Amino acid sequence: MGEALRLYQAAITKDPAFADAYAADAYLAAIIYGGSYITVLKKPEARQRAVQSIARALQLSPGNAEALRAKAGLESFDGDLDTAIATSRRLVTLHPGKALAHGSLSWTLMVAGFLEESLREIEAALRLDPKPSVRDTGLAGDVLFQAGQYERAIEYFTDYTKRARKSFRGYTGLIIANAQLGRLDEAKTALAKIFKTWPGYNVRFYSKIQGSWKKEVLEHRLNAMRKGGVPEWPHGFKGAPADRLDGPEIKAVFFGRIHKGTHSPKVAYVREIDKDGNYAYRAGNWNFTGSFVVEGDLLCVRPKTKASGVSKNCYHVYRNPSGTLARLNQYTYANTRNVYHFSPID
Repeated sequence: MGEALRLYQAAITKDPAFADAYAADAYLAAIIYGGSYITVLKKPEARQRAVQSIARALQLSPGNAEALRAKAGLESFDGDLDTAIATSRRLVTLHPGKALAHGSLSWTLMVAGFLEESLREIEAALRLDPKPSVRDTGLAGDVLFQAGQYERAIEYFTDYTKRARKSFRGYTGLIIANAQLGRLDEAKTALAKIFKTWPGYNVRFYSKIQGSWKKEVLEHRLNAMRKGGVPEWPHGFKGAPADRLDGPEIKAVFFGRIHKGTHSPKVAYVREIDKDGNYAYRAGNWNFTGSFVVEGDLLCVRPKTKASGVSKNCYHVYRNPSGTLARLNQYTYANTRNVYHFSPID
């Protein structure tokens, strides 16, 4: 993804009036934003780049199909599904013979829960382009899955994995479609492929990045992931309810303290927290600031800088009965990416 962005930028630098380069750049930046590919671009930076490239593409080429698809995608990732659908309908009106137009409308309808119309639009896209791009092959699989056409979805997800072996999307599709058909061995085989390169793969991560989807559409997917053996939290973490800290205990452990510990996979970190919950976090070359608040018996993390690329999220914190200060693992919590083991050292 990073290399593709550099190539688009090089094309724009060479020809500042190259609308299609801006449009392609916008679409990829929107995908990076929506998929939380923060190692490529932080979310606010990806969104800003998408917005700017969309505007420039449409200024140079009003009605540009790829730019409108990027706009609809960005709107859907922001949770503005009505606007995303309207943008996609405009795209189909302007470009009725383009598969990407029908694919865009199919996607926005799917995430909004209009599954019958979504299916009709993906069928239209596939008639126009029977051999879609890798990304649109994944889109077809997703729509067919949500429509309950699991066998057909498996065909597209299998094709996707052959053409994009390092991407998790196709293997996720194979997990959920096979799980719905009761083929749990096949689902576990696909899950093992993901675990080889992403041991922390989990349901909650997908719940977060697809949080703009209509609830029942998202739950259909997440429940299929669970059925296929995907753990709820990274690395299969399961905190015992009896070990949960309550609100006052969380404040005592976090506020005005310095933490040292590790997060998966064995990355050392230090976090300094003032009495108001503001913190500075350091792990190797990764530095950012944010703030903690306690809501009920949950620790809520609210990063302050765009470098973090995330918004407020809340988690339970657990004491580790076998943890020690020497091993810096007296307490534990998990977010959607990592499991954190730490001890206050002050």
